Amino acid sequence: GEDGIFEHVELLRSLQDPDPEKACKASKELLEIAEKTKMSEKISRSVLEAVVNGLRSEHSDVLSDITSVIFWIAYGNEDNQRNLLTIPHFLPLMVQILGKVNYSGRVNQEQINAIHALSQVVFADPETAIQVVGMNGFLSGAVSMI
Repeated sequence: GEDGIFEHVELLRSLQDPDPEKACKASKELLEIAEKTKMSEKISRSVLEAVVNGLRSEHSDVLSDITSVIFWIAYGNEDNQRNLLTIPHFLPLMVQILGKVNYSGRVNQEQINAIHALSQVVFADPETAIQVVGMNGFLSGAVSMI
């Protein structure tokens, strides 16, 4: 059935594909599923980790889709918010995306999406909110977008 992202293991795997076309196709499909289902279910740790690993991609399109998927995963679901925060590389990868300097001065879509996603997640836990805002690159990234 069309009930959620955790059934789509092959798409999650394809996020890591060295072929950018495959990776971009996978992230696009995951985002469509996320938007359709609104991701309201509690998502398993292994799936969250696979999604977060998508943030390591070098492709702007993949990053843009995956930051959006993370927004939907976190949206209104405290379990997912808290679980995302327990993945050690989640915040550093998000902050890395925010900190990327774009020499054209234009803000990338994945940076806008990352801010939206983080705004869902950080409020799950006040300590994290403080930690995120204090992270190198977060404020400069956020401020450059306002």
